[in-house]
Amino acid sequence: MARFKRGLLSALLAALLLAMIIPTASAAGIDAYINRSTKVYAAPTKSSMSMNVPANMPVTFTAMNGGWAQVMNGSATAYIPLEYITLADGMKGYICKETKIYKSASRSSTSAGPLPVNTPLYVIGVEDGFWRVKNDNGSVVGYVPCDCASPNRVSQPSAPSTDPRDYVVAMDWFDGGNKVLARGEYGTIYDIESGVFFNIKRMGGTNHADIEPATLEDTMKLYTICDGEYSWDSRPVILIANGKFVACAMNTMPHGDETIYDNGYDGQCCLHMVNSRTHGSDKVNQSHQEAIREAYNWAH
Repeated sequence: MARFKRGLLSALLAALLLAMIIPTASAAGIDAYINRSTKVYAAPTKSSMSMNVPANMPVTFTAMNGGWAQVMNGSATAYIPLEYITLADGMKGYICKETKIYKSASRSSTSAGPLPVNTPLYVIGVEDGFWRVKNDNGSVVGYVPCDCASPNRVSQPSAPSTDPRDYVVAMDWFDGGNKVLARGEYGTIYDIESGVFFNIKRMGGTNHADIEPATLEDTMKLYTICDGEYSWDSRPVILIANGKFVACAMNTMPHGDETIYDNGYDGQCCLHMVNSRTHGSDKVNQSHQEAIREAYNWAH
């Protein structure tokens, strides 16, 4: 009788696990299959209850939990190591942290990029902490670290709903101004003359900020602002970043290096604050300082 009860319990547990991993039409997630004969587990640990499953068994991939794939049926879940899952048609996603794309699942492999935030992609597999990804038409296939891709777009700064002049301050670049927008962060520029907002990324700079338009759309806005003719002349602008509105000056001429390669802007441009200096002469540029005062006076 004891052996019969144990056998019945094992059969019931196996049936429960099987029900947990067979997908139904109502299951939310990505169609996938198990790419080898292995086990699935009741929790993301190999010490939990498990059962054997055959290769090519269909599942619905619903989440990633560390190195485990979560598969779901209704409210029930089961887990399997990520490398044992292959996605059927690809999971639409986006780059959530700027990264390179690698030829194999290793940072030491040949790479290209970097890929900017919100680059669309399709995840088609996983290997050693990397997503295997492709673009829309499948012409580019490579690997990105798992923490650099997400199912959702990353929220980036947008035009504020309030009048920016209510909050504008002037800040000394060497007394806190250089910390308003850290390297690699995104912010928004408000151009006083045109009333246009556009997003930018700070790519670097020590004496002042070196910035790039965040996207092709932002470059088109910048191109329109300067009437289709980039210039070294200073423009009075407001930098909006991390809750601050700072009177600044910028030129629009692309020059030097870049980190965003699909924004249609060949290089970077310069953003100045009070007492910031040029990188070439290491001196305060009076034209920039006058434009900064103009931006501040516009608000006050």
